[in-house]
Amino acid sequence: MGLSSTTPYTTRLLKGGAVLEDARLVVARGFAYVAWREHEQGASSRALTNGRVWRRWLLDAAAVEALFNQSARLGVLQVSRAGSAVRGDWRVAGLAEATGAAA
Repeated sequence: MGLSSTTPYTTRLLKGGAVLEDARLVVARGFAYVAWREHEQGASSRALTNGRVWRRWLLDAAAVEALFNQSARLGVLQVSRAGSAVRGDWRVAGLAEATGAAA
């Protein structure tokens, strides 16, 4: 792949700038994609936060919580908890918007 076909992400990577922040956004975009797909397949808010899918990606409960918090900061998904109740509110209308908001 030549430099003319690089994305802003790879261009910044090649220039050596802000690699850690960009890596976090790539993870957030992937997380938003998986969370939206689980939502589309009918996962409840509780299942979304405690689902087996995150273990497939080797994420423990703390990592999943951190990614949900990052998704909230990016305006994708807000998860609220009160006791044992879990509520997920999507702030985007579709998959493209979910992954784009995390970009």
